[in-house]
Amino acid sequence: MLQEKIKQYTKEIEAFRANTAEELENFRLRFLVNKGIVKSLFEEFKTVTAEEKRSLGKVLNEFKQLAEQTYKSVQESMSGQDQVGTATNKEDLTLPGQGMQLGSRHSLSLVR
Repeated sequence: MLQEKIKQYTKEIEAFRANTAEELENFRLRFLVNKGIVKSLFEEFKTVTAEEKRSLGKVLNEFKQLAEQTYKSVQESMSGQDQVGTATNKEDLTLPGQGMQLGSRHSLSLVR
């Protein structure tokens, strides 16, 4: 039963494509957070018999790695798209600003 769930979720992860940051965040919330699917599968794994643990442990770890890897790869591809969009802004925001002149020169300094 646990193995069937893992196969079903694996197919869902492999078919996942995110077009927006919101869809990616929903994926993370569904699979990778503390109360997500991966954590719940590990909780179910505790109730499995010792014989089944050997075979299911490897499958479950691979499933977890697939979910994390899918999230990271989609996140990196989306951040790459964001960087292309900001490349059109030619102003370098990391440079120090143009200082402001306070006051004016004293009139005697001007005469000298």
